[in-house]
Amino acid sequence: MYKKLKFANFKNIKAQEINLSLGLNLFCGKNGAGKTNILEGMSILSGWGPLEKGLENLVTWGSQIKGAVLAGQTEENDIVEAHLATKTSFRFCEKRINATELRQKIPLLMFLPQDMELVEGSAVARRRILDIALSLIVPSYAYRLSEYRRAIKQKTIILKNTKNISPTQTSAIDRATEPIAEWIWSMRSTFVALLAEETVKNNLCPYPLTMQYVKGGTIYKGQIKNKFLDAVELQKQRELRFHYPLVGPHRDEVLLITEGKMARAFLSRGQRRRMAISIMLAVTDIITRKLGRTPILLLDEIMSDLDGEAREILLRELGQRGGQICASTTGVEEELAKEAHILQIVDGAIV
Repeated sequence: MYKKLKFANFKNIKAQEINLSLGLNLFCGKNGAGKTNILEGMSILSGWGPLEKGLENLVTWGSQIKGAVLAGQTEENDIVEAHLATKTSFRFCEKRINATELRQKIPLLMFLPQDMELVEGSAVARRRILDIALSLIVPSYAYRLSEYRRAIKQKTIILKNTKNISPTQTSAIDRATEPIAEWIWSMRSTFVALLAEETVKNNLCPYPLTMQYVKGGTIYKGQIKNKFLDAVELQKQRELRFHYPLVGPHRDEVLLITEGKMARAFLSRGQRRRMAISIMLAVTDIITRKLGRTPILLLDEIMSDLDGEAREILLRELGQRGGQICASTTGVEEELAKEAHILQIVDGAIV
């Protein structure tokens, strides 16, 4: 966990020391005060990328300095630094370290407001949750996922830019992609099974939940082809027609089912939010068990669309969990935050 933070020239955050505690830390303030920026800084400082591309979005507006520096002190008094210039570089105890290594030293999960929509939103949100978790549990996962995405990008270019393309022109890419796609499918399938079991253990999920993992593009007109190359063959003519790869992990889906119906259609908005948070906490618990240590948990705008009862359940659940949790909210009732360390932020400064 981080016990101290200090950011220099980073967005609207003032250069002051921010003290954090074990357990629940609540950053409270108006929209635009800097709550999300602090969480983003912590995420970058733990080896993850910024929320937006481009250095100009990270440096304090109007600053003459071209870079930013983020620093943190861990519970073990290790000093971590992230230098944001033309590229991002990291130091851990004064030694250079890459992002993958840093993520293993300081495991961290950040859930954004769009993750709150993982029940009613598109499959992209559900795939993102799987990818973040697996990148922490299996260090090679992020690299192999990047390899897969490069292959799909290459295949997409061929499908879009080649006139009168024949099915054989993408076959070499398909054969090279097969072992990576099958490995990612195996990793995701195993994780979804664990996630389904873990989600029912906390008190936030409003109804019993079933999860069904569907490999992208393996089903067409009632036919099911579980092997990558078999599914590609099934979809080959459609790929040529649509000029886009239709088979693989980039099209995976996780179906969320409750009471025999799709959760997004059965639940109210508030209930969908509760289910989303339940899934996020279950992801955290799986990572804790696999790594043998609790990741820092960042939750942005966590109270959004939750009624009073759901807020009370959530804060009680967070207050009882181990590790360090940092959450942002525009406001929280005092009686619901007795177990939290409150940090009020105004115009980028803790007051």
